[in-house]
Amino acid sequence: MRTAIQCVPHVGKTAKHLYLFQRTPSSVDERRNRPTDPEWAKGLNSGWQRARDGQLNTLVTGGQAEVDLVSDGWTDIIRHLGQMVPA
Repeated sequence: MRTAIQCVPHVGKTAKHLYLFQRTPSSVDERRNRPTDPEWAKGLNSGWQRARDGQLNTLVTGGQAEVDLVSDGWTDIIRHLGQMVPA
């Protein structure tokens, strides 16, 4: 699946007219994805993707995790927001 932010710049280069309708407000932010270290990938256990996805859901819904398996821009923002709110 592609999003408009990925497609529109390319379509816009050749389109005579381009109309973009925004369905809902969105957010765009840097994820800081990095190339995968092959040695690190060799050490992954079976089921790591399910654990990472589950933790992402936990983190973005206000939960906590000792170790951030996701470690991207979204979880970084959420972690900082949580530090700003008094307990």
